[in-house]
Amino acid sequence: MERLFGTLQQRLPQEFRLAGITTPEAANRFLAERFVPAHNARFAVAAAEPGSAFVPFAGDLAEVLCVQDERIVGNDNTVRYQGAPPPPPLRQGQGARARLCRRPGSR
Repeated sequence: MERLFGTLQQRLPQEFRLAGITTPEAANRFLAERFVPAHNARFAVAAAEPGSAFVPFAGDLAEVLCVQDERIVGNDNTVRYQGAPPPPPLRQGQGARARLCRRPGSR
């Protein structure tokens, strides 16, 4: 994708200039009618297998879409997070680590 973006950023201004395009509307029309079909005809590659390659996610998105921070469990078996009072003890053991997960808009 990065290579494609670089190619488009370097090539499209030249294509617009050669076609005499000076407005965003004309550029969008040029892209839809000429550039994209020509680009796809030249570079498109058929899929190795027919059908969709989409695989639905079977996990819990709430566990994935969160900010995870690692904290050290204190000698009193509590974890402090952003100055908040510690919750009840998590586990026994000195210097253990805990992974905290917070979601935007949650406490």
